[in-house]
Amino acid sequence: EEPQNLAMIYNALGYAHLAKEQYDIAIRQYKEALKLNPNYPTASNNLGYAYEKKKLTAQALEAYEQTLSIDPNNQTAKRRAESLRKRVGIPTEVA
Repeated sequence: EEPQNLAMIYNALGYAHLAKEQYDIAIRQYKEALKLNPNYPTASNNLGYAYEKKKLTAQALEAYEQTLSIDPNNQTAKRRAESLRKRVGIPTEVA
């Protein structure tokens, strides 16, 4: 199997667990996807979302930052990172 394809499978598995509110398992699957394909913004966004569900703000922010390092114009990551920064009182950098 191509790592890319496997990463997509892990991402889909993560999504299925997320839907069932099995956040720890979802997080494991997303991390596995990112191990196989570190440049996978969908998986890092999903990871961020799963962390948010667990109220792990710092980890969530880190995951969204990872997305933005791969895809600087990713609207989801931009929006979520901005909202999390406000929540933890980190000033948003001025572009």
